[in-house]
Amino acid sequence: MQQMELFKPGKIGSCTIPNRIAMSPASTKFSTPDGFVSQSTIDYYEARAKGGAGLIIIQAIEVDNPAGHTYTPPILINDDKFIPKLKELTDAVHKHGTKIAAQIHHGGPSAPRTMTGQQPLAASANNRPEMFGYIETEPPRALTLEEIGDVIEMHAQAVRRCKEAGFDICEIHAAHRYLINSFISKAWNKRTDEYNGDLKARARILLEIIARARELVGPDYPIMSRINGHEYIEQFGLHGITIEDAKELAVMLEKAGLNALDISAFPANNPRMDYGARVHLAAEIKKVVNIPIISVGGLDAEIGEKVLREKKADFIAMGRGLFADPELPNKVKEGRLEDIRPCLNCNTCNVKLFDWWNCAINPAYGKEREYTLKPAAKSKKVLVIGGGPAGMEAAATAAQRGHEVTLYEKENCLGGLMIMSSAIEDRNYALAKNMEHQVIKHGVKVVLGKEVTPEIVEELKPDVVIMATGSSAITPEIPGIEKAKVLNALSLDREGSLLGYSDPKFVKSDSLMSDTRAFVKKYGIPLVNKAVILGGELAGLEIADFLNKRGKTVTVLDPGEKVMDLECPPMPRLRKHLRQQLQLQDAIFTSVKFDEITDKGIAITTKEGEKQFIEADVIILALGVNPKNELAKKLEGKVSELYLIGDCSTPYGIMEAIQGGARVARTI
Repeated sequence: MQQMELFKPGKIGSCTIPNRIAMSPASTKFSTPDGFVSQSTIDYYEARAKGGAGLIIIQAIEVDNPAGHTYTPPILINDDKFIPKLKELTDAVHKHGTKIAAQIHHGGPSAPRTMTGQQPLAASANNRPEMFGYIETEPPRALTLEEIGDVIEMHAQAVRRCKEAGFDICEIHAAHRYLINSFISKAWNKRTDEYNGDLKARARILLEIIARARELVGPDYPIMSRINGHEYIEQFGLHGITIEDAKELAVMLEKAGLNALDISAFPANNPRMDYGARVHLAAEIKKVVNIPIISVGGLDAEIGEKVLREKKADFIAMGRGLFADPELPNKVKEGRLEDIRPCLNCNTCNVKLFDWWNCAINPAYGKEREYTLKPAAKSKKVLVIGGGPAGMEAAATAAQRGHEVTLYEKENCLGGLMIMSSAIEDRNYALAKNMEHQVIKHGVKVVLGKEVTPEIVEELKPDVVIMATGSSAITPEIPGIEKAKVLNALSLDREGSLLGYSDPKFVKSDSLMSDTRAFVKKYGIPLVNKAVILGGELAGLEIADFLNKRGKTVTVLDPGEKVMDLECPPMPRLRKHLRQQLQLQDAIFTSVKFDEITDKGIAITTKEGEKQFIEADVIILALGVNPKNELAKKLEGKVSELYLIGDCSTPYGIMEAIQGGARVARTI
């Protein structure tokens, strides 16, 4: 069998890397409050090294304290006192044969006053909020020439500290919306001195950092940089870095002594970005330089292998894929593709909402040591009721720990809302099949098509009952809501209503569901040109975005004062992205009163008190859910251990469901 390109060794400067899979840098918030590497940091990166990544590029570590902070607490590298703990991290990764790089970073315009206590810094003052991406901060002030000199020295000394701490490579962050890029980008840089002009002048700060770093570490220590291959800001009337600029910059940086380039783009994160959406940028830059190119952005193993075979890049970097499954490289190498837990691309991992970053589908993210599976002290007879994400996670995990587990699901397939929503987002289907595989692989007895009653529980006599019975849709009292044109967002795929079927038994096989998903994915809802979505939370916004992209006229109506607060789960980053896309088309209305549904649409009262009628071919209810916990109430006091997880406990989202299942299964 031909060796996969992914698993051939490669080189960056003097550093030989065992394979072509890199972990891309992303912040974790696992460090100590005073900026040192913590044990959680070490455990987190060591898990990815054990999992088979050839190169780990750790999160952006700050060269300037506090002015450079874009997250808190950061890992700091602005003083030699941080070197010993950084060395513990590099030693832990090296134990597994993996190489490790540090990305050094200054947040610049994206370093908010709430974290730094001062006004953000940039090449120039800028009052265009869209330039800041998802970071909400005040406009920055321009650096003075003296401060530019300080920034150059900060970065150069950080390169030296990386070498002394045992990092095999140092990466200078010159991309996205951060300080160095604010010089390189003509959209940002409005200076009138030697740090603006042609591209070489705008890149002068980066070139001077490289030159000073080489004075400190010599010619042989590998240094690379992350740069933007393009700034996607044209929709705001702005013109920043283009691929032609990036190619010209790449040639300059190779001549300046860099050993590799990591090609990203701005904005870096998009919850609906296609797989491999940034590969073309890396491929274009690879044509003009002789140093290795790293491609990043929505890559998985299949696309990564293709990228390498077609010589569009020399290494491929994964971030979220390795958050979701640290063992992804080893599983690919061993041919265990069905064991890979696939990333949903929801960007929950990149939301500054939690005490630390989270992954929606990997409950061990950031808790690698705590969540190492241990055999149960005593094997118990466990009954799991409900085969959605919470129930499957609980069942598979409990079985791995040595419990005797039976899983009941009233429908004829496992997956719950993941299956129902997979016509809208096919990543959900991939996750459902992965979780189903784990349930079967670990010996869980599965009973489908049978609803559990108190009598069944009494007959089975379990030691533990885990309720994962989900939720039911909220149906408001609106005159005319019983009309056929009104659909329920929670059961669109399961009932076949996307294809115009009303029989709830329509979809009963995986092949039929696949046909439904494929058809709807391509065409949307047949015979529908105008859709009204009642409810502006995640389900409603996903459906609206899905239909909008297929040429349908979509209106989202929400009774609340505002749609999807970023400070609330589930998936706040995804919800914000969807809202922004729909707001561009004036398709969202809040504080709406629903008056009546007719055969032609819906009558409403706006927040200004105006009566309106909106024509619609279909009206989709997405106004939230209520817990389905009636059975749990009947079982109280009748079983020795009873747990509620997922939506039947507190309706939130898939992250809370999976984490709840994992937590309970580790408790029993």
